[in-house]
Amino acid sequence: MWKTTSTRSVYENPWIRVREDEVVRTDGKPGIYGVVEVRSPAVFIVPVTASGEVILVTVDRYTTGRATPEVPAGASDGEEPLVAARRELREETGLAAATWRPVGTVDCLNGVAASPGQVFLASDLTEVGGSETEVEGITEAHPGALGRSGRHDRTRRGHRQRNSRRPHAGRRCSGPDPGLTGTTS
Repeated sequence: MWKTTSTRSVYENPWIRVREDEVVRTDGKPGIYGVVEVRSPAVFIVPVTASGEVILVTVDRYTTGRATPEVPAGASDGEEPLVAARRELREETGLAAATWRPVGTVDCLNGVAASPGQVFLASDLTEVGGSETEVEGITEAHPGALGRSGRHDRTRRGHRQRNSRRPHAGRRCSGPDPGLTGTTS
């Protein structure tokens, strides 16, 4: 079991805090561990169309230096998770969902970060507009397929192109299998 012997804050801003801990590792030896604490839990939305396709967004990421396919997501910003999930779906895709199912919680990048997240399955989708793709750094919102490799299949048709190059400060991670039952409207 890990033991923290001391901790100090090395950087913080309104969104994150970075701390450095002196620890005793599980093997009993001393060590140092750096941890990023995310101040606001994230929400991750898995929007599923009537034909069973998952809507992905492609986000121009400053941290990776490239655009990456992702599920719509973002910080809860102090809102209840479902309220934040509805907002993020609209902002990133211009869609609303009539049916919402909580899938579960995830701990994103838990080897280096304390970054909790809540995952929702969204269905019965309708276009409502109001997307903020330029602000969010989203270059595409489209039906997508993730194959066994986890990489996005760019051969799909029907995506909407966006022309934005602005980075987005949100975060993403993998979550559990959306096999839970229950509907929240």
